[in-house]
Amino acid sequence: MTIKGAGRYYDLSVYSIPTDTAPARLIKRWTSYPDGVYDPGALNIQFDMSIVPYDTPTGGQTIVLEGVSLADLQQATEYTNYQIVLKAGMAQGLPLANPKQAGTIAQGFIFQSYPNWEGTEMSLSFVIYPSPYTITEPGNITLNWAAGTPLSGALEQSLKTAFPNTPISINISSNLVSSNNEQGYFASLNDLASVLSGITQSLGHQVYITFQNGSIIVFDDTYAPPPLELSFTDLVGQPAWVDVNIMQVKLVMRADIQVGALIKMPKGLKQGPGSVIISGNSLPSSLKYKSAFQGIFQVIELRQIGNSRAADGTQWVSIINCAVTGSD
Repeated sequence: MTIKGAGRYYDLSVYSIPTDTAPARLIKRWTSYPDGVYDPGALNIQFDMSIVPYDTPTGGQTIVLEGVSLADLQQATEYTNYQIVLKAGMAQGLPLANPKQAGTIAQGFIFQSYPNWEGTEMSLSFVIYPSPYTITEPGNITLNWAAGTPLSGALEQSLKTAFPNTPISINISSNLVSSNNEQGYFASLNDLASVLSGITQSLGHQVYITFQNGSIIVFDDTYAPPPLELSFTDLVGQPAWVDVNIMQVKLVMRADIQVGALIKMPKGLKQGPGSVIISGNSLPSSLKYKSAFQGIFQVIELRQIGNSRAADGTQWVSIINCAVTGSD
């Protein structure tokens, strides 16, 4: 007998905001694997989170915990403005589960937390944003890009000033040099990303800014990290074209893929567990042992979908949209 949710790992933690005199303090934690052992009575968690470049407006992300206690409901509003970290993926428990692919999939600030009680069902919802800065709560994001200098240096100075405690990774072409002085003040990363998108496109490159797993990641179309090779058993169904040169692939939930990363599609399932030699009369079935998509693609959008107690395997997946790179 298979226990629903077995193998699906999540760890949701709420922390206080650190200050100059006090570090961040753990306020509350919920997990399906306390001390590394599966808990069949763990709360059900649901989320549907999109991670896209900041020039694409998406709004906040929502995490819902079902089956919470009355004490948690009474504390719901106290979590607002705290930090939140969600780790998820697969843990040991199923034959093809890979615990090494689990990790942090969301990290940010609680914009709003609220309870809900219908009949005998109690739930606690969190609306989170990766950055604390918004139009109503602006940050100190100032860009001073001098003519004749690379964008990377000006952008690093701007981001380190506005986000002093946040890891920053900038991977853009050194040829991104403006002939004019580009200066401006921005209330949020959305504003900065939208302006830079227009400027850099006119210079022949597309720059993307994204906030993922607690880090700010900046990359452009020249970014070429080592590709992450997928296994055939990582796939949930066949990939599909969703736009011109844009492939969508659904994977068992994992935390080790970031926006901007390169992935290499598997060539097929050969001499692996469960493979069967079949005859030519079974050709339609043989097509299921390999992907119709081959080569290397760049991740441009990422979506994490989770429902820890759902029986359907498609309710614990990572969906990625990837652009063709022309590499094999």
